[in-house]
Amino acid sequence: MFQQSFSVVFPALTVSVLAKFLQGSVLNMAYSNFTLDTVLEAFDLKEVDVAGIFADNEPVAPSELLTAVLERNVPLAFAIGTEKAKSELIVAFILVELREHLEQRISFFLGSTLT
Repeated sequence: MFQQSFSVVFPALTVSVLAKFLQGSVLNMAYSNFTLDTVLEAFDLKEVDVAGIFADNEPVAPSELLTAVLERNVPLAFAIGTEKAKSELIVAFILVELREHLEQRISFFLGSTLT
């Protein structure tokens, strides 16, 4: 079940923020090195707590396919123990399931450099 409180981050996109990003101050950081504080600072973001943002949404059961894939892949991903293994063996399948649930209204840029 979703928590009753959810942190929402709103960007204050300015030229200086984009310049900081493009200069590489955060481009070469691994995902595991990011914390909420580093992201807030690097992108000049503000955290706003919104209570009950998902309160009206009903939980969605995973498909049989996703359940079977995760039953097989999760132990392997954790045995390998790398961020890449977890991303490729767990997260990617969850994102595809989410995309299907949302009727392909979202896209992914996996492994793409957005410049």
